[in-house]
Amino acid sequence: MSKGAERHLRTSPRLLSGVREADRQKEFKPAPVPKREAVYQIIERKPIPPLDDAAKNIIAAHGFKEQFQGRVITFEEFDQMGPHQRGAALQEVEMSNYPLVEQLILALGFEWILVDADGEVLEGSPHAYERPSDTDIYKRAKESDQVCFAFTLEDELFEG
Repeated sequence: MSKGAERHLRTSPRLLSGVREADRQKEFKPAPVPKREAVYQIIERKPIPPLDDAAKNIIAAHGFKEQFQGRVITFEEFDQMGPHQRGAALQEVEMSNYPLVEQLILALGFEWILVDADGEVLEGSPHAYERPSDTDIYKRAKESDQVCFAFTLEDELFEG
């Protein structure tokens, strides 16, 4: 078939109108909606394995817990603060510790770590997608009655 004939078949208004008419005559059927439980199972976060001995040794070698300048805020105090007070309290701890945290995250080869107010590294992972959500961090803080801090290499603190 020649190029001209191919072009004619692709762009022929008669052929295109036939396709459009066939599309119009099809009955519209919406896609099935999955049940809510199935959606929750898909997006549910898998538990992160505990820190291994190598990670614990790196944390100990850096003296992270001793150098971490936490501000012990009970969950009850934190929950009663307004949004601006919460932000200021969290930012104070993050700003005073970001060089130490950055060094530790890079030494561990992680993308993020979760630290309690005493400087105990609770979790960490080399995968950013495994970072706990704010809701998960809030639940963990409520359970331990202590505010937790999530540090990520993508945070503005570590840029520039």
